[in-house]
Amino acid sequence: MTMPKEDGSEEAFAEVIKSIAGRLRNCYVIDLYTYAPPYDEAFKKKYFCGHMNAMGYLLTAHYVMTYIDWIIRHNADDFAFVQFIGSGYKPFDGRGS
Repeated sequence: MTMPKEDGSEEAFAEVIKSIAGRLRNCYVIDLYTYAPPYDEAFKKKYFCGHMNAMGYLLTAHYVMTYIDWIIRHNADDFAFVQFIGSGYKPFDGRGS
């Protein structure tokens, strides 16, 4: 997950995270740097009090939740058997898996 835009120093971090994900199979980036609104002074006035407040965390959680939903809906085949991760069971899907 990338950090949202704040003061500009987040861009390099976002690029590193994206490049790592680009080298891995079935790895997705929750790209708050690109798709969340900037956490600028107007944002901080509402959602920070020296540190993010409860409303800021809730809003950020909604961004993350919405992004995860979008990723799964647009890559459904990659998540078809996620319920078996760590279970020791192998799914039968009719495709020889």
